[in-house]
Amino acid sequence: MPGLPMRFVLVDGVLWVIGAATVRLPEPRPGYVRRFRTTGEFLDAPEVPLPVVRGQSLVTVFGHGGLFYQPARRRVVYVPANPFRFFCFDLAGRLVAVRDPLGTRHENADFAGIVPGPVLWSTVDWVHNAIALPDGRVAVQVIKGARPGGDVSFLEIDDEDLNLIERDIPIPYHLGYLLGADRDGRLCFGNFQVIGASIAKARVPPPGLPQLPPPATGRSHTE
Repeated sequence: MPGLPMRFVLVDGVLWVIGAATVRLPEPRPGYVRRFRTTGEFLDAPEVPLPVVRGQSLVTVFGHGGLFYQPARRRVVYVPANPFRFFCFDLAGRLVAVRDPLGTRHENADFAGIVPGPVLWSTVDWVHNAIALPDGRVAVQVIKGARPGGDVSFLEIDDEDLNLIERDIPIPYHLGYLLGADRDGRLCFGNFQVIGASIAKARVPPPGLPQLPPPATGRSHTE
């Protein structure tokens, strides 16, 4: 697959992909969201109204973030790492809604102030991943940029309509990154290191905070 695929969602025989890629439809343009048949045939690249960054042909934070399917809404939702914004598509690839999360601690970058040349994207806030839970809620991992007061990770929980209902759920360093959720709604985190790795699961009961497992050491699977 060309480009740099980062997230995949398979819905009704169509593979949705986010990542930094260039598509030609008919003129070359960034295609951060692309759709393929399961045979590998390219379908299209829905246009996403993202900020324009001068001199940046492909923007790193647009090719990362979250991608999930909401069965009750029959829509696929793309969340770039920055800005934190929900772009909702119907199953035909049409953009049907755009929602900004109100009350989030994630700070969107000032893309108008970014000039041509290398950008230190690690200093801005990132949505590392966003996933749909079986009960309809959405869990989002936010990582504050590496700057004073930043470099911390936490969860935010949104309802099925993508309204923020819980924030500032800390993610201890040893848990690592949000990978997904199992069929019972338990969140799966991965902390992969050169020496040892761990997979941990945490539950987000309504209402209240998730019961996070104790630190894991070596190779382990923690419930």
